[in-house]
Amino acid sequence: MTLERHFMPEKLTISTWDDLKPLADALEKRPLKSTDDLDKWLADWSEFEIVAYEDYWWRMIKTTQNTADEAIKKSYDAFLEKVQPEMTKWGDRMRRRVLDCAPAKDFKQDGFQLLLKRWREETALFREANVPLQTEDGVKCLKAGQIKGGMTVTVDGETLTLPAAGAKLESPDRDLRERVWRAMRERMLQDKKAMDESYAELVPLRHQIARNADFQNYRDYKFKELQRFDYTPQDCFAFHDAIEKEVMPLVADIQKAQIKAMGVDKLRPWDGKADPMGRPALKAFQTADELIDKGTAALQAIDPDFGETVAIMKNKGYLDLASRPNKAPGAYNVSMLEAQSSFMFGNVTGTVDDMATFMHEAGHAVHNHLSLGLPLIFYKFYPPMEVAELASMAMELITQDQWYRFFPNEADLRRAQYDHLKRIIEFFPHMARIDGFQHAVYENPGMTADERHAVFENLLKRFGTGLVDWSGIEHLRDASWHSQGHIFEVPFYYVEYGIAQLGALQVWRNYKQDKKQAVQMYKNALALGYTKPLPELYAAAGIKLDFSQAMLKELMSFVRAEMAALQ
Repeated sequence: MTLERHFMPEKLTISTWDDLKPLADALEKRPLKSTDDLDKWLADWSEFEIVAYEDYWWRMIKTTQNTADEAIKKSYDAFLEKVQPEMTKWGDRMRRRVLDCAPAKDFKQDGFQLLLKRWREETALFREANVPLQTEDGVKCLKAGQIKGGMTVTVDGETLTLPAAGAKLESPDRDLRERVWRAMRERMLQDKKAMDESYAELVPLRHQIARNADFQNYRDYKFKELQRFDYTPQDCFAFHDAIEKEVMPLVADIQKAQIKAMGVDKLRPWDGKADPMGRPALKAFQTADELIDKGTAALQAIDPDFGETVAIMKNKGYLDLASRPNKAPGAYNVSMLEAQSSFMFGNVTGTVDDMATFMHEAGHAVHNHLSLGLPLIFYKFYPPMEVAELASMAMELITQDQWYRFFPNEADLRRAQYDHLKRIIEFFPHMARIDGFQHAVYENPGMTADERHAVFENLLKRFGTGLVDWSGIEHLRDASWHSQGHIFEVPFYYVEYGIAQLGALQVWRNYKQDKKQAVQMYKNALALGYTKPLPELYAAAGIKLDFSQAMLKELMSFVRAEMAALQ
């Protein structure tokens, strides 16, 4: 089932803006004399955006599916260079039409006044001089992903993609883990210069975009662009401080317990994912199909809407999860609004992390599924990222009691659940490092590559425990931030994960007290899309938008107790 078209032609090939321009012109010139006029006009504009951007998403998906295919890359670049710039300029004119038209004052649609507030922010930021710079940014930011997508390592005669190699870091064989870890880091180091050069092209470009829009730096510009209405950079710094005070002690305790169990003086970098008891790595599944089938059953058991969401994706062939050469690293979910579904991308190898990532991306898909009934793309495709990530991270946690489908042995199940909570706790300092790094870089855009590496090294020390021994391999952590694609491709999109994780822990705490009510409130919040402000969306889910030190202290105490119960 696909969305029925009323304005856009059923058969439409998009090669350049000229293919869309007659339709865009007709919309731009259409009179807006009444609220009925505005209602129909907004619906047609929404359909225009859905069709155009679905074409774009398919090009992006195919690019990540095969980073070595130059024809696919050219198709993607063609949209970025020949279509998106004109759509950006046209979209600004369309938003201004709404903001200036008289019927907008009397238009009654849930979420519309908030939409006007968002559009005022967007029009205030728009500068035509930035359109070609943003196009250039879109093309350049994929460079790092292409470099990483082509990386393989050879360990003991076996050639592996980086995700496949990473799975071996859970091996009980410490010598094997070291060989794999060194091979991965040394391979990344080979392209250190290329990755540094890629980033060195992006930073001044983004700084110029900010200066063109009358901002002192790109960080302040990006906060406006991301429409962070409810918190500031100073709040982010306070969040970092709270993590240092409330989370790092728990991280240290986890590492001390691992050191004791392993019978060593200190951990080495390749020990982080290994079982401290020396047990073989848990295998959650053997194939991507097994992951999909068991994952769907787990989601269905919690709520029929959850299972239906993934079943629709499977039937449409919108699940590409297996790892293979020349496939871009990472995982994502894209809302395909015309197809009335989502597309899930991944690189699974059978680990517990892969299973949790599937649940994470399923949360995004459920968010899309539940908000499909909203009338406009502007409400359902662009939710605040703090809510989008709440959807995904909460799904990881509330599915935990269904993980027995992957781990029928009780001891394995408890181990998988404990390890997942451990990685959630360890994520907070990682988030603070990535977020803090970007603040420093964009506040000081003239930094050299060596200075940027020094900034990250200081963050590694600040959000570290001193319990991991890097002696003799210090050079191999020099470029560790290169592995975080967000830094290159979606700048400043990272603190949302930390904020949302605190929200997800609250949802999970509610779930453990009343499963039915917690799931319903979670669904209620996701179904709202972006028709309510962020604090109200969190309230609809039965939680607070709160990343204060007091909240971190409360939730770390909760998680500490849950982890103790699993041991």
